[in-house]
Amino acid sequence: GFGFTTFSGGTVSNNTATGNIQIGFGVSDTFSGGTISSNTATGHQNEAFAVANFSGGSLTGNIASDGNYSGFIVGNISGGTISNNTASRNDYYGFRIYGLSAGTITGNTANENGIGTGGTGYGFEMYEISGGTIDANTASGNATQGFYSSNGFTDPNSASFSDNVSTANTGQGYDITGTPASGSGTNTGSGNGSNDSY
Repeated sequence: GFGFTTFSGGTVSNNTATGNIQIGFGVSDTFSGGTISSNTATGHQNEAFAVANFSGGSLTGNIASDGNYSGFIVGNISGGTISNNTASRNDYYGFRIYGLSAGTITGNTANENGIGTGGTGYGFEMYEISGGTIDANTASGNATQGFYSSNGFTDPNSASFSDNVSTANTGQGYDITGTPASGSGTNTGSGNGSNDSY
């Protein structure tokens, strides 16, 4: 695939990574600027897109599909934008967010992850959300929960979780611990196993 230790500027776009044993597109240390956009990773054995620390720049318009593990995993987010990406039909997770203190996650779609594979199949899995914005994302037709967080919004936090949509997931539409500073009651859905709104 495409691997970087750090990424602080420039653009990586319109590339395809297929059937990688490890990661399709990865930043092993810090993504602090620039743009990774409109790339496709498919048939990966590990994560399609992985960033250890995300403090700036843009991860946008990328597609992760039909992999044996997760679509997108991003850690320690303290800035930047993750937007309009799609994770489809991966065996486990669509998006895994580890630690959000600032920055924006918006307009992303996770659909049909974990279907027919026996995988975990969360649309969005979130940990340690203390700030930032998670809004207008969509989880549809995943094998378990649409939006899941077992160690989610910290207390206190300054986070916004709003206008997300969760539909036709086998498990709960929203299974989230903690309460965001804003956005509760604006998240909708239908046809989930339970918990269509949050």
